[in-house]
Parts: sequence; structure tokens; C-alpha cells
Amino acid sequence: MFSKKKRFSTEQYDEHQKIEQLSKKKKVKNRSIRPRGFIARKVGVISFWTLFGFMLLVVFVNVFGSSDEVNADQKIEIKTNKAMSQEAVQFAKDFSQDYFTWVNSTEGIKQRQEALAKYLGSNLNEHAGLGIDNLSWNSQFVDAVVKGTEDKGNNISTITLKVNFKLYQFEEDGVTVKDEKAGVKYFVVPVAYDGQSFGIYELPKFTYVQEGTILDKVTYPKLKRAEEKDTTEVRGFLTTFFRSYAEDPQDQLNYLLAKDDVIQGLNKTMAFDKVKSAEIFKANENKEFVVYTEVTFIDPDSGIPFDTNYQLTVVQKNGKYVMSGIDEHKGQSVK
Repeated sequence: MFSKKKRFSTEQYDEHQKIEQLSKKKKVKNRSIRPRGFIARKVGVISFWTLFGFMLLVVFVNVFGSSDEVNADQKIEIKTNKAMSQEAVQFAKDFSQDYFTWVNSTEGIKQRQEALAKYLGSNLNEHAGLGIDNLSWNSQFVDAVVKGTEDKGNNISTITLKVNFKLYQFEEDGVTVKDEKAGVKYFVVPVAYDGQSFGIYELPKFTYVQEGTILDKVTYPKLKRAEEKDTTEVRGFLTTFFRSYAEDPQDQLNYLLAKDDVIQGLNKTMAFDKVKSAEIFKANENKEFVVYTEVTFIDPDSGIPFDTNYQLTVVQKNGKYVMSGIDEHKGQSVK
């Protein structure tokens, strides 16, 4: 009896094992079965999240990193007028020193000419406008103080200096000083920079500066020459204007100006001699003219003549000519 029961238990165990093995095979089989499109959907999900992560990274880099890259790549070019620099101012001072220094002798004038050669443009008078034919005084530079600078265009400027100098004469022995006087001039130096060096592009001129108050070559733009009748009339006006500009008080000069005090006169620091030359162009059809002129003034203390260049704007109003501006034209360029 015992043997039969034991045999039955063994048969049951074997049957149980077979059932378990069948169950495992069924599970494995069921696990290998996938719905149609399952793998494609899986790949799609993975691709979506990969692309999404990449786009998020790009946005992050653009927002937080592009600003610095743009600033690093972009170069902001600020153009500066080299003719307004400290070097240009020093150049103007050095020029004024050699300009106001001479000895009234053949050798002395030659030395001054050689000293000025390193400053002057090739088209300018070798004496920079100084009348040397009837010199009776010697000159010694004392000092120069900057009174103003003005931007005239691309690497072009004018630098105004207050120049102190001393005029003196010798006895016949050529050594003993017999006469001496101090001189002061407000001196306008036209400076240009050609990319390599500074130079004087036109003859310097004189002006007058009200101390202690605040007052509210080079090629020129192509202009059409004025008609002969207008040219003759404007030339006549220039003589009247420059005589008043040099010698009259401001209230009388204002009668020749388009607007009161738009131009300050020389206040008798120089005497007018003559208009040596004048080129007159039409600015527009309304009787407005642009004038480029060379004018001779004489220092009243020494009798020494100086040639100077001016750029003028002349307007005809109510049948008469008036001056509306000096040295206000821009647009020149360095050749």
C-alpha cells in the first residue's frame, strides 16, 4: 500500500513539472508576440525626445551664449579726426614757433624758409605768406596757447592759437637791440593728415578771440563758377568787407553781415591791405556765393604784410551783398 501511494505521488510530481514547463514556454511565447507597429512607435518616441532635447539645447545656447559671440564678432568702427588729435595740436604749435621766428637778413630768411618746409603743403608759398621784401623787424617766438579747434572734415581741422612773440631791431652793429615791442596774435592754423604725416594745407590766417567769454590744401567740392556780372560785384564787396573786418568796431561790421555778430572782426589787430585773388562760385540759384580768397593784412606795429586764405559765404539780400559765414564750408578731402 505504501508503494502504491509513493508511486502516485511521483506521477503527480512529474505531471506538475510538465505543466510548469508548458506554462513557462507559453509565457516566453506570449512575451515574444508584439502588437503591429510597436517597434515603429518606439522608434518614433525615441526620435521625438532626441530632437526635442537638441532643439532645447540650441535655444539655450542662443539665448545665453549668442550675445557674447555677437559682441566678440562685431567690430564697431569709430572714425576719429586725426587732425584734431593732441599730435595735431602740437604740430600746429611747432609750426607757429617757426612761423613767428626770423632774423631780418638773407641768411635768417633762408633759415626760416628751411624750417617751414617740413610743415607746408607743396602748393603753398615757401614763406607761408610772410612778406619778406621790406622787412625791418626781427621776430622771436615766446609761446602759444590753444584757444580752439574746429573739425573741417575727413582728417582736416583748424587750430586756433594765441601766439606771443617779440619784435626787435638791431643797432648798426647787428648785436645791440635798439627797439623792442611785444606782439600778440590769434593765429588760425589749417592742419590736414594724409594717413602718414601732418601738413599745412592752406596759408594760415588771423582772427580775434574775445577773452573770458563763450561765443554762441585740400580739394573742395565741385562748384559752378559765378557769372561775370556777379563775380565783379562780389569782388568789389570783398574789399569793403575785409577793410571793415580788420578796422571797424563790431557794431559797424554788423552792417555787412547777414546776422549780427555771426563773424567777429579783427578789432584793429591787423590792417587790411588788399584782396590778392578770389575764386567765386554759385552756391545755389538764390544769389548765394562761395568764395575762396587770398587776402593781405599788415601788422600795424611792424608794418609786416601777411597773406592769408579765407573761405566765405556771400549772400545778396535786398539788393546788397552781406557776409553770412567765414570758414564754415566742409567736405574737403585730402589728396
